Amino acid sequence: MLVASLIVVGLATFLIAPLFAVPEFFPLGGLCFGPFVALIALAVLLRPSPTVVHERGLTVSRPLWVRLAGRREYYPYEEIVNLYPAYYEIAGAVLSPFASSAGTIRHQGLGVDTSEGDSFIVKFTPGRLQFAKGFSQGFRWALEAVEAVYAERGEPMVKDAARYSPRELEAMGELAMRPLLNIGDIFAAFLAPAILVGLFLWVAFELGLAAQTWVVVLALVLAAVPTGLVYAVTYRRARKRSWAVRETSKHRVLQAPPQP
Repeated sequence: MLVASLIVVGLATFLIAPLFAVPEFFPLGGLCFGPFVALIALAVLLRPSPTVVHERGLTVSRPLWVRLAGRREYYPYEEIVNLYPAYYEIAGAVLSPFASSAGTIRHQGLGVDTSEGDSFIVKFTPGRLQFAKGFSQGFRWALEAVEAVYAERGEPMVKDAARYSPRELEAMGELAMRPLLNIGDIFAAFLAPAILVGLFLWVAFELGLAAQTWVVVLALVLAAVPTGLVYAVTYRRARKRSWAVRETSKHRVLQAPPQP
């Protein structure tokens, strides 16, 4: 999604705006280049480190901003309580009319629960979406390496997990497949910003205020409100769905027969 945003904002900033924007709206003293510069900075801060499976521990992938904040990357196996396959949402898929309404665009990573109470997923998002399968080759290699390490250590990958009844597992499965939003709400979220900005700027033109910078900034803030609300709702629902899938995965690993 970040790459797509860079392409769209780049075309709008360096091609469409210089050709079609009225002088009052471009370049606004350089303000028009702010979104593109912000996206470049965001791409750098989100660049992840590699995940490495060691003989005695796991180095998990972290974005650059997380590493700069000092969060740890290496976890010895002695501190890992549960290590299991887990699904996670693809960034941006919650606002895709097809992904969010169908609830199927998810990928597999390694779920990690530590003795300190931390719980997170090591992600292996592929470079391109693979609709036929929910895993990447990197995930498969990492899972095979982890399984080999635990087999050599003679330890189960899941040591402490809740046990659920068949009815509870069925309910969690239904929750995992439930759409985050219906397709009508998603299209409304996409169309609302353009409609709101258009109405706001029309009123500003009628009042003779359209040439002022604060009017443009206010219009951009107004445009972000519907999308922000949708993100907030889908984020909360995605976390609940992620919990259900992770608990189901841990339960299955715990109930699986030991590897010979």
